[in-house]
Amino acid sequence: MANFCTNCGAPMGEADVFCLACGTQKKVVPVQPEVPPVQQPPAYMPPPPPGPPPMMGPPVRPGRGQGIASMVLGIVSLVWSFYLYYSAYVVLYIENEARSSGSISVRSVVGETMAEIFAPCFVVVFLLAILSVVFGAISKAKGFYGGAATAGLSTAFPSIGFIIVTLIMLVA
Repeated sequence: MANFCTNCGAPMGEADVFCLACGTQKKVVPVQPEVPPVQQPPAYMPPPPPGPPPMMGPPVRPGRGQGIASMVLGIVSLVWSFYLYYSAYVVLYIENEARSSGSISVRSVVGETMAEIFAPCFVVVFLLAILSVVFGAISKAKGFYGGAATAGLSTAFPSIGFIIVTLIMLVA
């Protein structure tokens, strides 16, 4: 490869240290190898902020509230339906005793009052039992198979049975 004088531009040999035309000392420019560019490290990214604190206690299962409502309504309706059944039984017993002794009929004396008391109670207890069944079914449909929903369902059906038996006793 031919070298040229940096002062006058005359050709110089590889071994020449001075230019033969002007006498200028040859400048040796070292050839630097091509260096790949240095990649910069990524900018500092702070860690993400902490998330919400972990939940305390067991996770809430869907349908649990309806299961508890079903249980409470079922128990209340069962207690009240048994109370109504027992009250009707007592009234019928007193009427049978009065009839056998020849005195005036209890039903004729308290008939209006009994109807006024029992009819709204039967409606309320029957609605409580139906709500218990509905809440229990919703709870089971949502996947909550706990004891509350089962208790609500298992107390609502006897309650409905007590109501039906009591109504049959009073009508007959």
